[in-house]
Amino acid sequence: MRNFKVLFSLLFSVSIVPALAQVSRAETYQGVDFPQGEISFADRVVRLNYNAAGGKVSGKNREASHALGIPDKKYVSLGNATDLATSSDLILEFTNNRLVDRQGPDLYIFETGPAVEATSVEVSVDGTTWYALGRIEGSTRSIDLANYQLPQNAQYRFVRLRDYPDGNTSGSPYAGPDIDAVGAIGTVAATPGAPVSQDGNQPQRQPSQGSANAQKGSCPLTESVFTAMGNPNYSMMFAPASGEFASVPYTVTIGHTQRGPIDLFDYSASVGYPSPSLNLRKDRGQTNSRSFSIYFFDANLRPAYDGETATYAFVSGLGAYDYYSNVDTGSRTNEMGSVMWKRSCS
Repeated sequence: MRNFKVLFSLLFSVSIVPALAQVSRAETYQGVDFPQGEISFADRVVRLNYNAAGGKVSGKNREASHALGIPDKKYVSLGNATDLATSSDLILEFTNNRLVDRQGPDLYIFETGPAVEATSVEVSVDGTTWYALGRIEGSTRSIDLANYQLPQNAQYRFVRLRDYPDGNTSGSPYAGPDIDAVGAIGTVAATPGAPVSQDGNQPQRQPSQGSANAQKGSCPLTESVFTAMGNPNYSMMFAPASGEFASVPYTVTIGHTQRGPIDLFDYSASVGYPSPSLNLRKDRGQTNSRSFSIYFFDANLRPAYDGETATYAFVSGLGAYDYYSNVDTGSRTNEMGSVMWKRSCS
């Protein structure tokens, strides 16, 4: 028995104790203290999708794995963006730990490179539902989850990063924010068997309550239908803008089950603070061109800053325009009204 105790003590001291010390050892990286050390940093690339501006990123600057692990001055460039709806995105995963809300800063983004550029940040528990944390300026920046309306006691597995369209751009070969590392100061060990988006193809979709598919976040904006709440004969559908010289990401059609297609719009979003609008292509008998601001909301009616993460939408002034257009034509049937639009998969 004595020999067994001696052997057990040796095994414990040689293998288990060093392993525990390695997991919990605090480290400081670029002046930032991480209580859990190296384990705190993102471990896996889920995806890196480039938009058209991704052509200004080349060579080693397109290597997404440079954003994994501790900050080491190796980075991946995200490309420039003119609006969040069409920006490139990088999604990273914490495999052995989870980001959680603790006292003080919880998440650090290490942005480096020749230019300092702002980044849009979102987090997700399951790779399907995303929560926007707004923008951070470039260089090393922290985020305190307590400053946002987030689910209580949530453990976040994924982080999505995009260039914030503030008009500040950089050229080839390192366009957009240059991400060196993503670390969680507020962190806990991962729970085995937690649900996860397996392929990462559509992890940015906000689930809609309109259909089972939408609840799974399985359809992009261009495969969704927004239905007028309280007036379900009306629908709003997004389609990719076509043509060699298309200057907007989407066209939007408002239709009615009896009236058919009613209006066609170009969707656009301004540079800087995202304020998308629907620009009417052909006015119904009016001489002045029309533009309507569109506002997106998530399933909890919090602002969603692009349609891809939206469950609801509201188009300001569209109901009044429809009303007066019907008055001018002598038809008052099937009026649209000032409605909220609810998203589902088509």
